[in-house]
Amino acid sequence: MKRLTQKDEQGNWSLRGVPWEHLYEGKIITKELWKRLYGALWKLMEYEDTGLTPEEAEALEKQTKKVALRICGAMGEKYECPECGSGLRDADLFAGHCKWCGQAIREN
Repeated sequence: MKRLTQKDEQGNWSLRGVPWEHLYEGKIITKELWKRLYGALWKLMEYEDTGLTPEEAEALEKQTKKVALRICGAMGEKYECPECGSGLRDADLFAGHCKWCGQAIREN
């Protein structure tokens, strides 16, 4: 699932596609903003209904294999982790997980 939140270069987070300025007191909630907020609240409700802690949910997501992205690396790296973007080699792909973040990976 694509994240609903994002961080900028300074580490400030926000709802993806919604600048904080749009949420200031007195601002008008447009139809597009309402859809984004409702969608985020719906996903939060679905997550809370699972009864999982954030750590349990993260562990489950890391167990789901994602396709390693094929790249042409300068240091013998042929793949990129789809989760953290780190360079990986054939041995890492064979191991079945990213050595940097632990994400389960597979070849396409």
